[in-house]
Amino acid sequence: MISASRPLVLLSALLLVAAGCSSPSRVGWYAYDGGDYSGAIAAWSPIAAEGDADAQFLMGVMHDEGRGVDSDRFEAARWYALASDQGHAAAQNNLGLLFYRGEGVAQDRDEAARLFRLSADQGFAAARTNLGVMYLTGESVGRDPQRARELISTAAEQGDARAQRILGTMQRRGFAEGDDATATQWFERAAESGDAEAQYTVGVLAYRGDGTSQDFGWARTWFETAAEQGHPRAEFALGWMHHRGIGCEVDDAAAADWFRRAAEHGLESAQVSYGLLLVEGQGVDADPQEGAKWLQRAARAGSPQAQYNLGMLYLKGRGVEQDDTRAARWFGEAAEQGLAEAQNRIASMYQFGQGVEQDEAQAFAWYCLAAIGGIEDAAKMRDGLVQRLGREQLERGKLRAEAWLHENGTASRPSASGSVSRRDD
Repeated sequence: MISASRPLVLLSALLLVAAGCSSPSRVGWYAYDGGDYSGAIAAWSPIAAEGDADAQFLMGVMHDEGRGVDSDRFEAARWYALASDQGHAAAQNNLGLLFYRGEGVAQDRDEAARLFRLSADQGFAAARTNLGVMYLTGESVGRDPQRARELISTAAEQGDARAQRILGTMQRRGFAEGDDATATQWFERAAESGDAEAQYTVGVLAYRGDGTSQDFGWARTWFETAAEQGHPRAEFALGWMHHRGIGCEVDDAAAADWFRRAAEHGLESAQVSYGLLLVEGQGVDADPQEGAKWLQRAARAGSPQAQYNLGMLYLKGRGVEQDDTRAARWFGEAAEQGLAEAQNRIASMYQFGQGVEQDEAQAFAWYCLAAIGGIEDAAKMRDGLVQRLGREQLERGKLRAEAWLHENGTASRPSASGSVSRRDD
């Protein structure tokens, strides 16, 4: 999937055009550069209407990004199409993006590929990257890894940051010639060019010492750079480093701030972590009700860690009204996803009929799965039930556990109750 962030694609193209602008266009560019977007539109609009392809493209950018006017992808597509018909490479690329995403026009991946090809044939790097990705995935053009490598490698050499990042990924996965060290160099070039995903990746590699020497300080620097662009996983990584004191002093206030930012950007793991800090009052004033809201948001989105922790809140009546039935529901949701601790908890609920109808065969099944996931207490409880249950109940429990394993094709996840843990040392 083509996932380049829109501003990077559009603004890079805008800068390419600006260098060769006529005098009226330069007036518009100076206005744009000074933040006077209405003035830029006033300068570009008349010459765009007269047929100037550069001005038409720039009008498309303004409507696409909503600068000086309300964002209007339909109007952006109209201006891009006018410039594209005149062979404007940047306009062809951006119009291709609209067709690819179905924004302002009916989604048409075939038309997107045609426009990317026209632009790429003129040497436009971003279009080469986009077309290369389509050859890599086989969307509308037929899968052709060799052609994909050629296009993406060429765009990377031209300095396209996204191509550099993708090429690094391809090299690490063996889809292109190069080793991990070479891949890291491509990620670093993309990071230095401002690609937030590459900046985050360089941070991860430095954190792990993967393809480079382990350096927590260097990792933190790149996470901070990516976080400045609003990269959610980089924000989360910074929160984790501050919470755990990795590459910096333990600072739960800073951790809470970074987790909050990532949570507001929709990252489920951050919503869990921030919610738990609020519940426990770590780095922030304790607010179990607000913490429960963040856990609910992540739980409804499908996070098993959030579901488990939300179940614990309902079980204890913290931040929510105590409710064994809802606790069991959330434990069950997390258990079905393979969270071993939740499997152990729902097993107990079934064993003692807490929040659910008592069913020791179900309890046996979930204890079996939790034990596979590494929960020692679950193994003890399972063995205790073996001594008590009749053959029919044991058989029913075994069949339930086997059915879950067959459906999921994996053992339980032995992960703990959340991304943030209380420190007792």
